Order: sequence, then C-alpha cells, then structure tokens
Amino acid sequence: MNPALVTTSADAAAAATSIPVSPLPAAVASGTTLRFSNGAFATTGAAAAGATSLPVTALPRAIPSGSVGSVLARVTAGTSYTAGGLFEVQSVSAGAFRASVVWYNSAGTEISADDFTPAGGLGAVSPRTYRSQQVTAPAGAVRAAVRAGWTVRRPRASPSRHRCSSAQSTCS
Repeated sequence: MNPALVTTSADAAAAATSIPVSPLPAAVASGTTLRFSNGAFATTGAAAAGATSLPVTALPRAIPSGSVGSVLARVTAGTSYTAGGLFEVQSVSAGAFRASVVWYNSAGTEISADDFTPAGGLGAVSPRTYRSQQVTAPAGAVRAAVRAGWTVRRPRASPSRHRCSSAQSTCS
C-alpha cells in the first residue's frame, strides 16, 4: 500500500467508525494503522480498491476533510531496518530536504526520529539518487513511518526550523 494512499473527502467526527475518503487505488487490510496529517491515528477495517468509505475503530479525535493518511509499519524495538528512497532536488531557494524514520510507541506518541538523508540534508540541486541507512527501532517503539520535507531557515537573529510536508500547503 502506498504510504500516502488515504485522503479524506469530508470531515470525520471524533468517535466515528468510518472515514469518507477519495476512491482507494488499492485495497486496505484490516488492522492497518494510519497517521493523518492533523496528527490523528486510525486503525482500519478491510476496504477494497475503489472504496470511498474506510471502516475504522472509533476515532479518538476528528479528522478534517483533505487530511492525508500515512501507513505506520509495525516494528520491533531493538531490531534494525533499512530506510531508504529515491531523492531528487531540482531547484533550491532556501533550506534543505530531509527524510527521517519516525518511531511511535503503543499510545501513538512520537518517541524519536532517525534522519536518513546526508548530514545537513539535501540543500543543493541533486540528481535522483537512492539513499538508505540502517536504523534501529528504539526501546518502546511499535510503529514507524517515513517523514520527508523541507527544513527552512528563515533569516533572523536566532534561526528556527520549519517543516513542510506534501500534505500541507504551508510550513508549520
């Protein structure tokens, strides 16, 4: 399943047991855990390719229309995994592209992240290249996801980091 396969087509209220979605391009297996762009988590029931409603266990919080759900992989603490992907930077105006494996505990709380782009990220025009790194799930980790985006430094006395994602139209 594509890691950013599920996009909500309407709001889903807290405690809802189904989420309205854009037609699914692939089937979703029962028990799949999704993390949405608003930070909400959902555990799915099975849904066929083309479905426009995704059964879930009661949502702990609302998920707004247009939110993108990413699959969280099951992991075992202390186990090593290879994280990787194809990266290409066609132009740069500021900042650097970074990719990380984000580790979550059983409550769905982020516990740490391991960067797998070069030190400092990709801040210059770079040809399409496969980059990978061995990462080890920390103590307490039960799920993981890949997070990728631009880290932008704004000119000011004390620079701060801002992360943008493809699911957001602005940086936070």
